[in-house]
Amino acid sequence: MIWVLDHKYDLEADFRAFYHLDHRSMYRLDGPRFFALATRTMAFSGVMAARAAKIQADQNRRNGNQSGETRIKPSTPAVLQGDANLSPYIEYASTPRR
Repeated sequence: MIWVLDHKYDLEADFRAFYHLDHRSMYRLDGPRFFALATRTMAFSGVMAARAAKIQADQNRRNGNQSGETRIKPSTPAVLQGDANLSPYIEYASTPRR
């Protein structure tokens, strides 16, 4: 959640536009509520959504995906275990945990 500190003014603009909260009201929110609303700003067509789209486009360009499409893989155990980026973080138990 440290990204919030880097985008203070952008978040203030989006909070004003989408939630109709001024500067003071925005910072009076409790932490969980503030972060929940801050994260959701990327779903609207505001400053944070534009920043998120730029980050995605930059990542696509770095990864060789010039089309800008997000590649979606099925979430089957075989696919997830075969993905070099995901497999180190996924474990499958041989028997169900209780």
